Order: sequence, then C-alpha cells, then structure tokens
Amino acid sequence: MRSRRERSLLEDLLDFAASLHWSVSVILAVAIHVALPWVSRDFYVPPKPVAAPELGHFVVHRFIVSAAQFLKLIIPAGLLMGAGVSAWKGRGGERRREG
Repeated sequence: MRSRRERSLLEDLLDFAASLHWSVSVILAVAIHVALPWVSRDFYVPPKPVAAPELGHFVVHRFIVSAAQFLKLIIPAGLLMGAGVSAWKGRGGERRREG
C-alpha cells in the first residue's frame, strides 16, 4: 500500500508550479504552449490508407500528435493556476512581514 493518497498528475503539476516563482511558471507555460504544437507538426503523418505492416507506425504517430494537442492546453493551464497560487502566497508573505 502507498503511504500517501493517490494523486492525479494535475495535482502534482499544480504543486510543482506553486513551488516555483510565479514568473518561472508563466515562462514555462508559454514555452510548453509553443513547443508542443511543434512536436505535433513534426510527428504528423497525413491520413492515408495504410497496409497492415505500416499500421503500428501510423497509430503511434497519431497518438503522439493527439497527446501533444491535448497536453498543449492542459499543462499550460496547470502551470498558470500554480503561478496564481505562487503569486498569492508571495503577496500574503509580504503582508505578514509588513504587519
């Protein structure tokens, strides 16, 4: 049995982004949003009738393209939410130091 409760990848991503400075999380979000479409274009295989031996190659490439297109939206959103948490924590820390 695991000692910690099961967590989703999104929760881990939010914790990671919140532990970084908010500006680093924003830069990572932009970089990933720009890089993943490049990966998607690089692995794109135009749809065409394929013979049985080529089917595995086609499926793997289509999976990579689909995953990149999906993650292009999910990862930057998680990083930006974590950046918001990080910025909020930073503002609260400044208020505590002033008071």
